[in-house]
Amino acid sequence: MNRQVRSTTIRISTLFFCICFIFIPELHALDITTLLKATKQQPGIKASELLVRQRSYEVKEAYAYLYPSFNAFGSLESYSSPTNLRPLPPTEVNITAGESIPFSDDILRYGLTLKMPVFVKNLYTLASKMKLLREEAEYKNKIDTIEKEASVVSLNSSLQYLTGLENAIDARLKSLAETKGRVEIEVKNGRSPEAKLLKIEKLVNELERQRNEINTQMLDVKKGIRMLTNIKIVSPVPMKMVGNIEPGDFIKIHMLQKQVAALKKESQRTKELLWPSLYLEGILSDNRGEAYNTHRYIKRTYNYFRLVFEVPLFQKSIYTKTNVARAKLARAQMELAQEKINLASLADDLHDRLPLIYRSIVLARADVKNTGRLLDIAKVAFRNGRMTTEEYLRYEADVLKAESSLYRFESERWQAIAQQALLYGRDLIGVVQ
Repeated sequence: MNRQVRSTTIRISTLFFCICFIFIPELHALDITTLLKATKQQPGIKASELLVRQRSYEVKEAYAYLYPSFNAFGSLESYSSPTNLRPLPPTEVNITAGESIPFSDDILRYGLTLKMPVFVKNLYTLASKMKLLREEAEYKNKIDTIEKEASVVSLNSSLQYLTGLENAIDARLKSLAETKGRVEIEVKNGRSPEAKLLKIEKLVNELERQRNEINTQMLDVKKGIRMLTNIKIVSPVPMKMVGNIEPGDFIKIHMLQKQVAALKKESQRTKELLWPSLYLEGILSDNRGEAYNTHRYIKRTYNYFRLVFEVPLFQKSIYTKTNVARAKLARAQMELAQEKINLASLADDLHDRLPLIYRSIVLARADVKNTGRLLDIAKVAFRNGRMTTEEYLRYEADVLKAESSLYRFESERWQAIAQQALLYGRDLIGVVQ
């Protein structure tokens, strides 16, 4: 019987944990790849992807202006005097024979119209401009995606730094608690002054305050990660480099170059609005009414095709549009030139800074090791009365400072890597795991 109960209990427990694993996201083992992939599923990135789709439709829309347009029409017209259904040749009607003259007070017209551009230069330029805007949108979508990935890596590194700092403070509090307990006994027995205990308690309170501030900062960082991924995390996820970010062209410069090229096309297009244009127009129509002389029902078909040659002689709005387009182009060119300077400076800074950060990490690790050893020596000296309270507490603070520097340099390394990825347009999935 006990075996059956035990077997049933095991089965229920197994089923419960399986259900929890499936339906409770927080119980899943999160990694940095999961967080990076989650950024691509957020509405902000989807909106950026929709902009690319919108630009693709706008390219098709620009080419659509080159297609012929057909329209059906119908009208019922009423005149104060008889009006012809269509232009009338002099020999068409034999009035003396009593034939109906195609003039009527009320005329019903219906049919089809055709209009097609044969040569309108600015339409071709408009299509070229929209292609460039689509390419700009593609670059922007990629930049938005990598920017959010870089932000996740940067925020996770900040969370690692804050968590490491919190753990370092906890270690110092534990160490001080041991010393404080021993000093309390000495004070109680009258072997040590109460000031020694108060100095230790002062440092403990300061560390508690720092830990509270760190916990507040951790909430802000977690909120930032939640906003980027829609995933609630409890602690930082581990990260390691498994690929390289090779220097190359700046992706933002590619995007801005497409923007400038599109503005050049727009400036060209506004000038081409003054060019001559050639259109093909046509109409197929039936015209019906009641002949004014015989009151009989009459019908006339009237069709024509024509080539229309248009030359804008003066349109003030076109000249204004040209000036606006030139100003936008000049401004974009200056912004592009400035961005080239900014990004080149950032790239050089990251290239020079990363080796220094790696060197700082090595030195910080050695400092953590050395300050830890010195603290062990200081504890013995303080316990034996060969060191003052201030000197001992300084060693405790030095260990915390060394560990804090190590975590800070490691966070700076990840932030520099994230900046490089954004600078060169490198997807961090597959580079960071």
